Amino acid sequence: MVKKLELKEIVLIGRSFEEYNSFFELAEIDNDNRILDVASGVSSFAAEANLKGCNVTAMDIIYGFSPYEIGKKCAQDLKIIIEKLDNATDHYQWNFFKDIADYERNAEGHIKNSLQILKKMGTDR
Repeated sequence: MVKKLELKEIVLIGRSFEEYNSFFELAEIDNDNRILDVASGVSSFAAEANLKGCNVTAMDIIYGFSPYEIGKKCAQDLKIIIEKLDNATDHYQWNFFKDIADYERNAEGHIKNSLQILKKMGTDR
């Protein structure tokens, strides 16, 4: 039996600035550039990047939902991912995260940050 991460629907998780930077080497981007983060979900990337002086706009259809609804979906989806990752750990390089528990802590952290930002912004998002 082949072990893999199989999902039946789109899951609502996001990534941190640190993760995006490791993928795309964003440290070399001039802060005068504008970045559009499309389908940003609950990524804390935009908020963290803006704090670092970047000009990032995040957009996602989920921003039409309340932070409570988004948080509820995130919790459900993260639980699903963690359960299913157990069967697929051999398919991933664990260089950025040490293990599943490290990934889960990181995901919970940037989801929490994103939800706090969405709450502060209210309906002006």
